[in-house]
Amino acid sequence: MRYASWLRVIGALRYDRYDLSGGAYRSSGDRLSPKITVGVSPFAGIEFYATYAEGYRAPSITETLVQGIHPFPAFNILPNPTLRPEVAHTVEGGINLKYDDVLQPGDLLRAKLNVFNNVIDDYINISPVGPTYFVPAIPGIPASICARLTGRFPCVIPVQSLQYLNIAQAELSGVEIEGAYDWGGGFVSLAATHTDGRNKATRETLLTVPPDRISATLGMRFLDERVTVGSRLTFVDSRLDVPAGTTILATKAYALVDFFASYRVDDRIRADVIVQNAFDKRYTQYLNLLPSSGLTAKAAISIKFATR
Repeated sequence: MRYASWLRVIGALRYDRYDLSGGAYRSSGDRLSPKITVGVSPFAGIEFYATYAEGYRAPSITETLVQGIHPFPAFNILPNPTLRPEVAHTVEGGINLKYDDVLQPGDLLRAKLNVFNNVIDDYINISPVGPTYFVPAIPGIPASICARLTGRFPCVIPVQSLQYLNIAQAELSGVEIEGAYDWGGGFVSLAATHTDGRNKATRETLLTVPPDRISATLGMRFLDERVTVGSRLTFVDSRLDVPAGTTILATKAYALVDFFASYRVDDRIRADVIVQNAFDKRYTQYLNLLPSSGLTAKAAISIKFATR
């Protein structure tokens, strides 16, 4: 609701309910979560805002009931049917920028800075549990042989079982920045995120917090904006400060370059091409144990059979 040209107030209530069952296990719950945002625009094109919101997330089937052995390295994944739902209390604030005709007629400038702090009760985090044991360093070798070859080749990878557990209270805080400039004949955008997450009692880092990321995109348009070509550069920081017992999940920093192009034949037909990881960089995404895809090329044609 906008009370004046300089004041914006948004209020909301959300009701969530869940019922989860599997075999002899069953859990359920519900909650009403409020949200309020206040925005103030002292000058045209700029808005300062603040938000308080609560959230409710039920444990998923994967987190509660799924169990098995990870393919490689072959550690155990344990179920936890007693997981409790998360309740989040988020405070955030920031600045929105919105300007037109900045450098030339028809251009657009958009930017946003957001700072947040999120305290979560009963945070669901994947954690190492139980004793350390050794598994084969060569894919395909059954882990059962390590019962008699503990610490000897090929059983030289120390691991622990992983299980989703509730943390009494976790704290997530961070900064998000994004901006874009579009002048019709092209566009450029930048986005960056930084998140820090810790167990509020022990101050130990949370395994599920992603590494810092920065991405930049540059695109150009030709032939009356029917052809678009561009490139995207992505930097992902290392994530080495993982909890004890999960060092196999630590990842190094990496940078990727993508290229993309599209051709709009008319309002009904469009062709797209994208080349991801164009320089075939060897890297591993965080929380993955095997290397991620190398150079990947995709092409697509979209046809609309009805337009309005």
